[in-house]
Amino acid sequence: MDDPSHDPYCDQRLLAQVRESFGRVVYSHKTHEKQADISFSKYRWQQGILIALTAASSGTFLTLVFGLFSNSTWTSLATSFCALLVSWMSLGAKTFKFDETSAAHRDIASKLWDVRESYISLIADMMSGEIGLTPFFRSGGSGSRPVARGCGQGDWSDHVEQQEASHPGAGRP
Repeated sequence: MDDPSHDPYCDQRLLAQVRESFGRVVYSHKTHEKQADISFSKYRWQQGILIALTAASSGTFLTLVFGLFSNSTWTSLATSFCALLVSWMSLGAKTFKFDETSAAHRDIASKLWDVRESYISLIADMMSGEIGLTPFFRSGGSGSRPVARGCGQGDWSDHVEQQEASHPGAGRP
């Protein structure tokens, strides 16, 4: 009489697992968005400092050329120092590619948004009763394994075989 396929508690546990997975996707999505914002902010600062140092280097060079200051030694040292800083910042811009990092995080966040929306639809369908997923076990070659069946939608157990056929040895220890 204890048929686990008709136990509403099983549906509630499955719904709780789906909600937990949804929460993890939401967290990952938000983390990638924040990391993209941080990387883009670093990129903007990097570019701003590089532009400012380039302008300062050009200004000190023009001052040296036109001899506006009487002591050309200090002016040439300032020009050299600014040129060194510009070179250092240019090397940093080539090494730390914050714009590419930002774009990569935004791309992942965009993909996670689609997964997030799919989870919302799944949760809504499960709560409305449109999809009544109840786990049950079926004997297979290596023992029992859970298989899901949708209410009125037929047996989904062939999905496991399809995955094993397309990815042989995947998921086995």
